[in-house]
Amino acid sequence: KKELIYDSTDAFEYSDVEDGIIITHFSNYDNVEYDKIYVPSEIDGKKVIGIGSLEAQHRIFGAVFGECEVVIPNTVQYIASMAFSGAKGLVKLSGGENCTKIGEYAFMNCVNLSEITFIDSVTDLADNAFAGCTKWESTH
Repeated sequence: KKELIYDSTDAFEYSDVEDGIIITHFSNYDNVEYDKIYVPSEIDGKKVIGIGSLEAQHRIFGAVFGECEVVIPNTVQYIASMAFSGAKGLVKLSGGENCTKIGEYAFMNCVNLSEITFIDSVTDLADNAFAGCTKWESTH
């Protein structure tokens, strides 16, 4: 198993927005099975404030395989619609203590997701955020 420590040229694509940086894509073209993926809290001296765009719906972390934990930095305020859709290897999401919004279908068909350590701090949770998440639905 491998841990991925942030490397801007290899792992993440991002956009500079008014309030900071948003992660727009996790590029795992070799389908590596990571044990842990650490999302950076800062890129180019700016805080990472979101996973995905609030204006667009597309998969950011679909290419997560094996049994993987994704660590969200405490700078992140939201996880956008469809951001982790289809990430079959995602088993746990940790960190993210300031994440208050999770969008529609954010974790759709993440069939192995069983734990989000910061779920209690989320105040704006889309009704269908966990559609098709069989392990999540059976435990929550």
